[in-house]
Amino acid sequence: HSSRYVVCHSQEEYILNMLTDFRRLHNKSIRKCSTVGQSGRAPDPEHLQKKESGAAGRGSMGSSGYAMRGTRFDVAFGAGRLARYLDKWSEPDGWCDKELVHQMGYYAETAHYKLHFINEGDAFENLWVEVYSDSDVNDNPRSTGGHIVLLSGPAGSTHPVSWSSKLQAITATSSGDAEVVEWGRAAKAAVKVAALVERTRV
Repeated sequence: HSSRYVVCHSQEEYILNMLTDFRRLHNKSIRKCSTVGQSGRAPDPEHLQKKESGAAGRGSMGSSGYAMRGTRFDVAFGAGRLARYLDKWSEPDGWCDKELVHQMGYYAETAHYKLHFINEGDAFENLWVEVYSDSDVNDNPRSTGGHIVLLSGPAGSTHPVSWSSKLQAITATSSGDAEVVEWGRAAKAAVKVAALVERTRV
């Protein structure tokens, strides 16, 4: 007999420590905000001169990436976008520094967020793989695609198990092309999850 249960994973303590380290290393205040990135178009990293961000910048981005891979798929796009500038931090109007501070403000506002695995009574053998993907169009100049893979069940269970947001390897000529490229990446991730589920059921 199966019953409903909810499992929550939290990185709140890790994120609060990350914010403390950020304030100490950068000597900057953090203003809480409800959006993960700045509004407006990011500068084109292909046309910026290389310049190391320094240990503080790399450390903060590494910490953010760890949180994103662990439980915070909501920051995947913003963290992935900023990571493209680690060796080109000298953007003329300081966009990189502003973006990093903005993202830390989002973490400060949402440090309590948790990743929920919700089972509505579905037996493990009845779960299936469900995947969602999307992309933008020609973001400097290539598109950024993202996807999330879930284990779902007939009673409404949802288990997020894999997610990604990254710059596509090729330049798409239309929004349709960009979405097809991302669907290919999402399908590969879904196949891996499905194979893991099948091995677990045996």
